[in-house]
Amino acid sequence: MAIASLIIGVISIIAMLIAFLPFLGFLHWFVVPLSVIGFFLGLTARSHNRTSTIAIFGMVFCGIALILGTIKLAGFADILV
Repeated sequence: MAIASLIIGVISIIAMLIAFLPFLGFLHWFVVPLSVIGFFLGLTARSHNRTSTIAIFGMVFCGIALILGTIKLAGFADILV
């Protein structure tokens, strides 16, 4: 589950960066739920294995994508640009 969280986190970060391009902002609607799933996968993997740094990195990547995607979807794009 830790590796899945890391892969989802990297995909979320890449998709979030692509979504900042003009006419591709709809990708934030996919990034936010995907990063929530990845965050909970990392949280579950972390609870089973306390020394899993892969799960920590996955949760960090998913958390960054979740926070920035939520800010963008909430309409506070002025903060990010």
